[in-house]
Amino acid sequence: MESECVLGKNETTQKTDRLAIIFLSFFIYSVAGYIYETVLEVLWYRTGFTNRGFMFGPYLPIYGTGAIIILAIFTTWRRKVSVWRIFGSFVGIFLLTTVVELIGSYIMEAVTGEFIWDYSQYAFNFQGRIAPNPSLRFAIGGTFLLYMVHPPFEHSAEKYPKAFRIAAAVIAAVMLADLIVSLMK
Repeated sequence: MESECVLGKNETTQKTDRLAIIFLSFFIYSVAGYIYETVLEVLWYRTGFTNRGFMFGPYLPIYGTGAIIILAIFTTWRRKVSVWRIFGSFVGIFLLTTVVELIGSYIMEAVTGEFIWDYSQYAFNFQGRIAPNPSLRFAIGGTFLLYMVHPPFEHSAEKYPKAFRIAAAVIAAVMLADLIVSLMK
């Protein structure tokens, strides 16, 4: 998640712009995770629609968190694209998303009393919290995000920093209110 500094901007503005990009990335990839889960639930598993998250809004913060960590660790690998770097990214993302999901399940269980996914029906699962099949899908998605999705997003953010700052502030306020209300239920 590396951006070029724009000439003439002071350090505070640069940091604010960077924070806006990170937060909007978190939000967008949280929404993408919600859409992914909903499509799986409705079209693939045919179980019908339910809110897949613990918050009211259409976002799953575990996906946003995983995406931010992927970008923080692997963005420099994009500089010199090769089959080996892409493969290395894929393997690293597989391991990373597995660990993030495992830790996330324990945090969610500690905060809310439960974790909201169950992989017990998958082969080689651990306590229903993680399994190779979903981790493989996350690695495919994370690699696609790293090399194909995020670079154009970051480019747009650099072109329109003020719009991204405003959007980040508004969305952060909405998500914070949602989090507070969700934790109170």
